[in-house]
Amino acid sequence: MRPYVHSPYTHNARRRPAGSGLSPRTLLIIGICLISLSTIGLVKTIWENHNLDQWTTELNKEYAIANEENTKLKEDLNYMGSLNYHDKKAKETLNMKEPGETVITIKGIEAGNTKLSDFKPKAPPTPVPPNYVQWYNVFFGKEQVKF
Repeated sequence: MRPYVHSPYTHNARRRPAGSGLSPRTLLIIGICLISLSTIGLVKTIWENHNLDQWTTELNKEYAIANEENTKLKEDLNYMGSLNYHDKKAKETLNMKEPGETVITIKGIEAGNTKLSDFKPKAPPTPVPPNYVQWYNVFFGKEQVKF
C-alpha cells in the first residue's frame, strides 16, 4: 500500500484556495450578529435616555411646585412678622381693640370669619307631607316614584 501523499492534484473539489479566509456565508452571519448587537445596544441607550428625560421632566415639575410653595411660605413668614398680623391676632384672640374702635359681635359667624358677605341665613326646611298623602300621590300618579 502506498502512503498518502498530498499533492495539488489530489485535493477535494470543494476545497477553497489557501488565502481565501472565511466563507461568504460565515461572513454574512458574523455581520448580521455584529449589526444586531450594535442595534440592541443603540435601542437600549435610546430607551434609557427617554426614561431619563421623563424623570428630569417630573423632577423639574416637582421643583417648580416646591419653589412656588417656598415663595408662598416666605411671604407668609414675612406677613406673620409684620405689625398688621400681630394687631389682627391680638384683636381676634385677646379681644383687644385700639382706642376709638367699637367691637360688634354677630351671632352665627365664626370668630375667624370677618366678612359679612359670607354669612348666609339658613332657609327654613320644606315641610314634608304626612305619610298617607305621600302614598296617595304615589298610587294615583301625582308623584313619580324615584328609585
